[in-house]
Amino acid sequence: TVISLNDSRIAAEVEGPVTWIAQVGTAVNKGDVVARIDARLLTLQLRQAEATLARLKADMVFRKEEVTRYEALANQDNASKSRLQEVIAAQAMLEQNIFEAEALLEKAAGDLKRAEIRAPFPGHMAARLVNVGEYVTPGEEVLRLVDTAHKEIALAAPITLAPYLQEGMEVPVYDDLKSLTLPIRTIVPVGDMTSRMM
Repeated sequence: TVISLNDSRIAAEVEGPVTWIAQVGTAVNKGDVVARIDARLLTLQLRQAEATLARLKADMVFRKEEVTRYEALANQDNASKSRLQEVIAAQAMLEQNIFEAEALLEKAAGDLKRAEIRAPFPGHMAARLVNVGEYVTPGEEVLRLVDTAHKEIALAAPITLAPYLQEGMEVPVYDDLKSLTLPIRTIVPVGDMTSRMM
């Protein structure tokens, strides 16, 4: 049996309605877009994350000035040490909020990018598993992509041949048109109890 080394069911990584999917039989290169998911909500999430981060960074400017002011007042004994500690703690908490907002922004940008499903390897569209307009969720299979350039032959051999076969050994392969000599890539030394083949 001639099989592809890469035969994958490509799944969605974000949710939403499918707006476009490549036709069966389409040849694609690695990185080509093979399907698109509606990204309107993802775009809004990205804008919201950007706005949240900008707001927190603006607040940080004020917090830094406040800490500097209270440090000066505390040095002149015009402010209590406890109040200075409060403003320093508030600044530290705001820093953590900024880190969280940056992570959410990065996630939103990644989700928006993943709304375009790209081919992980070159090949041909073998099947569309959803249609335009259908709502998909993360992990749901969208299409089947088969690498038609990298193939191998999988065949069953009698267990009795195991001692005579080695990886890298050249063996003749015939079809109706021609014969080839190809190397054995690997041997799976697991036999079938019924057929006595491996």
